[in-house]
Amino acid sequence: MQNESESSGAMPDKDQQADVSGIEPWGAGQANGIPGIAERVGIAHDELKNAIASLAALTSADTPPSRAVLAAARWRLVAANRKRIAAVASAIDAVRPCATAADAARLERIGRMSDDLVHFTHDYVQKWTPEQVALDWLGYRRASARKQALLADSIAAEREVLGSLMRLSGSA
Repeated sequence: MQNESESSGAMPDKDQQADVSGIEPWGAGQANGIPGIAERVGIAHDELKNAIASLAALTSADTPPSRAVLAAARWRLVAANRKRIAAVASAIDAVRPCATAADAARLERIGRMSDDLVHFTHDYVQKWTPEQVALDWLGYRRASARKQALLADSIAAEREVLGSLMRLSGSA
């Protein structure tokens, strides 16, 4: 499994992409500019929320799934998180020029949250190898729940901050 802290922005394979049909992200239908960036952030957030839900369903069980099933769910989370990181970085770059001092502080806060999450993820990946998961399923479930909560908190903060700034910046 690749390190989750890498942020290459690589797109997941079509089979690994979350189905977000029927979900209208910010700026839906706009391909360029702030609305297009807003749409990419919304899609990335939705895919990550779906990946979190999939992993949560697996980790709610008293016994671990097969290594292959768990590895696929973890990889889906990695791919969706990479996409989120890239989309959010683009959004921050797009709104930064028109940000007030207060807005800049809010952007800095979500940047710090993202950095903290990358560091947490690095430690998480180092500790929770497939072998360790098999040895301590209950511990992994707790660690996974913490990671899922941190990701959900990041999504909520990013939506709050970027959503309002993007609407102001480009009618997203």
